[in-house]
Amino acid sequence: MTKPSLNNPPIEYTYSLDKASRIDIYLANNKVFLTRTKSKLAIKNNFVFVNSKSIKPSYTLSDGDIIQFYKDDFEQFIKEIPLSMEPQKSDLAIIFEDDSFLVINKEHGVPVHPSKGHPDNTLVNYVLYHSQNLSEGSEPFRPGVVHRLDIKTRGLIAMAKTDLAHLELASQFKDKTAKRVYYCFVKGAFPWKHKTIESYIGRHPTNRLKMHSFDDEMSPHHKWAVTEVENLDSNLGISFLKVSLKTGRTHQIRVHLKSLGFPIILDDLYNNLPLSTQLKALKLDKMLLFAKKLGLKHPLTQESIEFSAPWPQDYLKIFDLYKFIP
Repeated sequence: MTKPSLNNPPIEYTYSLDKASRIDIYLANNKVFLTRTKSKLAIKNNFVFVNSKSIKPSYTLSDGDIIQFYKDDFEQFIKEIPLSMEPQKSDLAIIFEDDSFLVINKEHGVPVHPSKGHPDNTLVNYVLYHSQNLSEGSEPFRPGVVHRLDIKTRGLIAMAKTDLAHLELASQFKDKTAKRVYYCFVKGAFPWKHKTIESYIGRHPTNRLKMHSFDDEMSPHHKWAVTEVENLDSNLGISFLKVSLKTGRTHQIRVHLKSLGFPIILDDLYNNLPLSTQLKALKLDKMLLFAKKLGLKHPLTQESIEFSAPWPQDYLKIFDLYKFIP
């Protein structure tokens, strides 16, 4: 890691406690930062060093370590981040809500949280308008976010309203006990009734907008991914698939199906195949990948709950035209 442009002298702290502590926790607990989220942001962007060396948020401090925090430069950095946390009004399709969390049927084209490419008009902005009570989140500008959907993927997403709910829900996705079921349409007659797709997923070697499936771990940034696919029906050159995630990698379903030669219809990033005459007649304009079902345990009661979103209108048109039974 390289240092950012640092124009002011750092504040120095000497660690002298007997009990070992992660640096992000130590800085937050000692009021260097108001929150652990800001602590992580400063460390990851190289405004915090230990013994003049860059470190990770998980670094364990030792007695006598000298912590250098470039406070003035970090505060200027925060001011220049062009992201909005302003509540913004939008119609939300709320499937469930209580004091701990809510489940939303996200629309196509809506990013989950602010980023440099999408500084506002995100699901976070919309939910903040609906409810000011969202968890702090694990990263800045991501309050309430415990898992994600691609911007073009429609369907169910859970958001935490309290920090306790956030920890409980996030652990379910990390431990792979949360159930996520998607339904999609792909080009071609899918030849398997059931198929498990396993590979490493990482950034595409030439197109940085894409992810790619690798047989081997070519880089430490490549992550193991497992996708379960059930072929529900095939007709007139397309297949209707039920897909379950065993891991949660960026673009996982889209990349795995593309790797088998069955890209998702209207996925403009991974599918350049033309639409059939039948599909053109339906005037479809959204990627045909839908996160219909979400199963998890309530973060307070531990009751198992399964949520289901209604079928989108374009899916109903395809069911009717292709005689698929949902």
